[in-house]
Amino acid sequence: MASSTMPSVLGYLRNHINYALDNNLLAESLFFAERLHYQDPDSADSAFLLSLCHLRAHQFQSALECSRAHALDGNHLGCAYIFAQASLEQEGYVEGIEALENCEHQWKGTNHWSQSFLESSSSY
Repeated sequence: MASSTMPSVLGYLRNHINYALDNNLLAESLFFAERLHYQDPDSADSAFLLSLCHLRAHQFQSALECSRAHALDGNHLGCAYIFAQASLEQEGYVEGIEALENCEHQWKGTNHWSQSFLESSSSY
């Protein structure tokens, strides 16, 4: 369905959702996130925004359902994070940990903070 929707409309919806979230307009963010997800149902980014809106609105079961597919396949770190947070609230610890572990390949080896810290502190 996204192919028939102009990219500018999808961009407008994403911008409006982010604005609503930034200003704690949860009902408005949910309304537009549902429209975005309807227009672009296969997009992990759309699922992420919708699940984020549900999480912020304390609708944890809905956040789980919206993020589940993209969280468990290990391809969208944002969905995995939302899924893990909602799982934590629902006391589904194992599934939340599994989602984060499935995405580990996306961040593993990208944090060089401790290495840089050790190198700079050894010069003192």
